[in-house]
Amino acid sequence: MPELNIIARLSRTRGILTIFLFLLILFRAGAIDDKKISGLFYTADKAYAEGLWGKALLYYTIIVDLDPDNTTAHYKRGLAYRRIENFEDALIDFRKVLSLDKRYKDAEIELIVCLIRTKKLDEALAYAEKTGFSGQPPDVIRALKAEIYFMHGETQRAKIIMNAVLSMNPRYFNDVRVKYGFDLHGLPFISKFSFSEETPLEALFIGDSMAGGSIYFQLKSELKNYRSLNFTFHYKTSSGLTRPDFYNWPYYVTEFLAEKNYRVVFIFMGTNDAQNCVSGGRVYTFGTDDWFSIYEQRVDNFLSLLESHVDFVFWIGLPPMGRPGFNERIESLNAVYEKVCLRRKNSIYINTKPMYLDEDGKLKKTITINGKRWKARIRDGVHLTMKGVMPIVDEIFSLLQGRYYIRKYE
Repeated sequence: MPELNIIARLSRTRGILTIFLFLLILFRAGAIDDKKISGLFYTADKAYAEGLWGKALLYYTIIVDLDPDNTTAHYKRGLAYRRIENFEDALIDFRKVLSLDKRYKDAEIELIVCLIRTKKLDEALAYAEKTGFSGQPPDVIRALKAEIYFMHGETQRAKIIMNAVLSMNPRYFNDVRVKYGFDLHGLPFISKFSFSEETPLEALFIGDSMAGGSIYFQLKSELKNYRSLNFTFHYKTSSGLTRPDFYNWPYYVTEFLAEKNYRVVFIFMGTNDAQNCVSGGRVYTFGTDDWFSIYEQRVDNFLSLLESHVDFVFWIGLPPMGRPGFNERIESLNAVYEKVCLRRKNSIYINTKPMYLDEDGKLKKTITINGKRWKARIRDGVHLTMKGVMPIVDEIFSLLQGRYYIRKYE
């Protein structure tokens, strides 16, 4: 598509206004067809994924101009408007989507969120109580209704709904906050989930060398922004669950848990576990069925021990590695962590793979933060740089804010 190649060059030299004018010229000349619209979607979606909201809005707007009844373009443009907190324009797009397709359930949810943010609470409540919402997860609807009641001043009613949701599924508040972009203000009214500067939420962070270095420093730095959160770090280089003779994590973590009243544990380890292990006096070769059976049981036992002391355990999956052979072994370990977490009640697996792969599934050499590119890895191809670790750090705080009321300095 030579025209889109020209667009790419213009975007680097003359800015987005030039792109817009150029595309209008192409459109009026009949140069844009469905294939090129697909190309515009690719560029818009890529910009959205990288947090370049202005660029994403430009391309979604071009698609809407070319195809005014394109529900996907209106929906995605609405999402981009919401990300820059332009809720009124987002409302226009979501209303348009629903006028074209009344069964577009995600657009209904987004419409409620924007109605809440623009304080159109009666309309938001009316949508939330519609019978057509039967296709949506009930906990999401209840959580949004609780937010509406809270903003109406009906705090007791909001508290009752929230407690009911939490008793059924404590993970849903995080899903609402992360996906729809705002905190549920009613959380402070649930005392067991509230913390203060005097009585902070205590979190334990453990692991191998991945848990030290860059993530340690970035988490410590980010903690300065919070009033009611405290991290304690224990990491041991070259450790893991394969070699308890070198470092016995279950033994030491029992001692760590006795230090404070921890509510949350984060685990970031595994880079040293892709090796033979010993069990019952017998050596098991890495990669065999017996090896994975033993390792899976060790992971399960470890999580069981932690769950007996804390509210939640988060296992941070290892990011994709730079060396192909090593990466395959790491992926097999991640599969074990995810499998075990899924079957446990209060253990959550954090998938870091999407954070470090591009659209083609190739390893990112850089990551983009606030429109600027940073190197993601140090030379060993395993450990992350100070900036490279930020997607994981952001996810950690997002998960915590979704489950607990922790105040942040404004």
